Amino acid sequence: MDMRVLYGSTGGGRLTVYRSQRIAIYTQSKQFRKSHPEIWPICIPSYNRPHPKVLDSVIEELPLVFFVRREQLPQYKYLRKRFRVIPIDGVTNIGETRAKILKWAHVKGYEHIFMLDDDISSVDYLYPGETRGGNTCMRASRLNEGLPLKGLNPTAFRIWQHFVDRLDPDTVLTAPLYRPDSWHMKYKDADIKYNSGPVIQCIHLNVSSLYKAGITYKSSDIVGNEDIAIQFEAMESGLKTAVITDLVYDCPPINSHSGGCENASGYADPNERYKKYCKLFLKNVSGKNHPGVGLKVSRAGFKNIKLNWKYWRALNEKV
Repeated sequence: MDMRVLYGSTGGGRLTVYRSQRIAIYTQSKQFRKSHPEIWPICIPSYNRPHPKVLDSVIEELPLVFFVRREQLPQYKYLRKRFRVIPIDGVTNIGETRAKILKWAHVKGYEHIFMLDDDISSVDYLYPGETRGGNTCMRASRLNEGLPLKGLNPTAFRIWQHFVDRLDPDTVLTAPLYRPDSWHMKYKDADIKYNSGPVIQCIHLNVSSLYKAGITYKSSDIVGNEDIAIQFEAMESGLKTAVITDLVYDCPPINSHSGGCENASGYADPNERYKKYCKLFLKNVSGKNHPGVGLKVSRAGFKNIKLNWKYWRALNEKV
């Protein structure tokens, strides 16, 4: 990809140094706001967390749409003063919940949506900055500005939309970098590499392209890790996914706090849950000997599915 097409115009103003800063300036222009008058819906599945972390430090009204089980609607009703709250029926796990959200977006005619876990603590954009120790690394814009890193930065979502517009048209899933992986200077103004990293937890979905391809989320009782399963299915069918290295998100470690959609899985022990999910994925999604799939131990100490990015990149290059 020619990265020059991503810079946009600063309207003759003083140029900043890094790509994300240039695009941040461009997203404030009349030209950008004319083509993107609104941020795409930010859809949030939530269960047993009526005061979710994703609401910490929301600095302006964003188009958040909460999807909650109907029986829990009374707990979430207070959110309707600021955001949309959609009750859903007939779901028993996070895979089924995400499928309902994708169907809702399709019926409503949304071509693109964002989907965030309810414990996402921050979304921001990245550029190099100096740490307290005097080292230079990729840092969130608010840290570089001396502000706390928490909450959803609206500019980050506008930058995200700018990137999506300019990615290959068969790109159906994108995500920012996860904060623990985001510090390395190799990400400074880096080329976007397709099918090269996990697209989970905090994602964008091209709704129309997924529906055209017949791809949606499956029940976690069938596929296990529903977010990895939909990325696998997309790449296996020849579509593309991308991690946008100018953006960053953060969230607490798995199982570090109560509630959440996975809390409804029926497994009190997360090790047992992930063990079962791995078996389901290998049985019903990829098969046991797929060259693009392996197993790893996560940061939280759970065995989980790991996609072989070398395989998926090579597959993409052959298309």
